[in-house]
Amino acid sequence: TGSIMAFLKSVIVALAMASTASASAANELSRPHLIKGSTTSVVSKLQLTPMQNQFKFLAQVYATAATVRFTWQRADGKGHTLFIEEAVEGRHTFELYRVAANKEYVIKAFAVLPDGATELIHEWVQAAPSFTGPLADSDSDFATVTGSPTFELLATDQSGYLTVFDETGSIVWYNAGCGGPKDQVDGEIVC
Repeated sequence: TGSIMAFLKSVIVALAMASTASASAANELSRPHLIKGSTTSVVSKLQLTPMQNQFKFLAQVYATAATVRFTWQRADGKGHTLFIEEAVEGRHTFELYRVAANKEYVIKAFAVLPDGATELIHEWVQAAPSFTGPLADSDSDFATVTGSPTFELLATDQSGYLTVFDETGSIVWYNAGCGGPKDQVDGEIVC
């Protein structure tokens, strides 16, 4: 009976959160989601936030005993489908990296079932935010990539800016404060 009471409490909390949230907000889950085949796993809140100048989305999740997977891919179908998956108990923030500025992405949140199958919880189509700085006018593909690239990410030094672009040629990260010689120590880039 203790697990039933905990479940009922989580549902009541989730319903209260849902009733105060704006159901019309396109970047939020409008009501709690009970995971199929479970009496205790609930995803009660999802919120997606594009992060200006950071080449990522933040996804806030509030869940009770759930494993959540996010996938994201450019809406135009270019590039790889990326994913992150973690067990969630309470509030958790997922960081969805490697997004190109001003490109639309299809982002999906799934519950991972005990047998490994997934259940779609919510889906967004969201433009990644723009960024500022000397390379900000690079809304189009930064580099021309032809053929079948064997890399997913490529780092280059562009006039003193450490720039990372993906296999489509879009910038997905850069650092203006990393001019001059660079080295890699224990997996970290040292300027």
